[in-house]
Amino acid sequence: MKMKWASVYNTGIDVIDEQHKRILDYINEIDDVKDDEDRRRIKDVLDNIIDYTQSHFTFEESLQEEADYKY
Repeated sequence: MKMKWASVYNTGIDVIDEQHKRILDYINEIDDVKDDEDRRRIKDVLDNIIDYTQSHFTFEESLQEEADYKY
């Protein structure tokens, strides 16, 4: 079942919300390929979500550091 973006997920930071929406799109792509026999397509989808989420978290952490956010 595919997930849909809901306004309750909004952080109020547009760039972060757009990145989160993109991550949700990647998660939905996993649903698209779950029954696919094409291993290359499955690998590509998983590689994309891994790469994107890693860069997203790096970006998010840099914003937290800039804001002097205490973990």
